[in-house]
Amino acid sequence: MILNQAQAEAVYSAMCALNRVRSRATHIDVPLASGEEAAIVFRTSGDIAVWQANHGMVHAEENYESKGAFATAYGLTSDEPQSAVAAAAGGLQEASHV
Repeated sequence: MILNQAQAEAVYSAMCALNRVRSRATHIDVPLASGEEAAIVFRTSGDIAVWQANHGMVHAEENYESKGAFATAYGLTSDEPQSAVAAAAGGLQEASHV
């Protein structure tokens, strides 16, 4: 995984907060302990890409089909409704909104 747990939680929290006000970011840059940078790109299709790069050269890439898929990969609780298949498999728990 490119992001550490705290970074993934912060990125996901930002995605959720923006969704609640019907907004979205196009990308978020996160510095990595290695000195490289992670770029999280939010595509209009809903896909999310996480790139690990150094001086513009991409060294690793993760792709997720949705915010929920990103949450699952990083072990986070998703606020997206899960499919019946995911629920039957003991998938994500939907987060409650306060």
